[in-house]
Amino acid sequence: MTFPINWVEVATSNPQASRDFFARLFGWSFQPSPMMPDYHIFNPGAGPMGAMHGYMQDGPRMTFYIYTPDIDAKLAEVEAAGGKIVTPKMFVGDAVGNIAHVADPNGNVFGLWDRDRFGLR
Repeated sequence: MTFPINWVEVATSNPQASRDFFARLFGWSFQPSPMMPDYHIFNPGAGPMGAMHGYMQDGPRMTFYIYTPDIDAKLAEVEAAGGKIVTPKMFVGDAVGNIAHVADPNGNVFGLWDRDRFGLR
C-alpha cells in the first residue's frame, strides 16, 4: 500500500500577498471555498492540490497531509514509532473525512487524512 501526500495547506499572515506570489511565480489560480471565505483552493497541475489561508496558529507554516485508509491505526503507529499526536482525529465533514496532525520525533508536524477524495490510492 502507498501513502501519498494528497493535500497541502499554506497558512500565512497575508493570504492575498501569498496568493499573488504563487500565482506570479507558478501561474497557480485560487478559488475561494464556499464554506470558508478565507480558504482558497489551488491546483498546481501536478501533485497534490491544496489551500492557502490566514488562520494563524504559531506563525506561517506549510502542512502536508498523507492519505491513510485507517487513521486510528496510523495514529497508534505514530506514537509507537516515537512521534506524538498534536491535534487528535477530528471529523471535518463528508466532503473531507477525518484529519489529525502529528509530529515526528524531531517535532516536524504533518497531517493524516483518511478520505481518498482525489483518487490517489
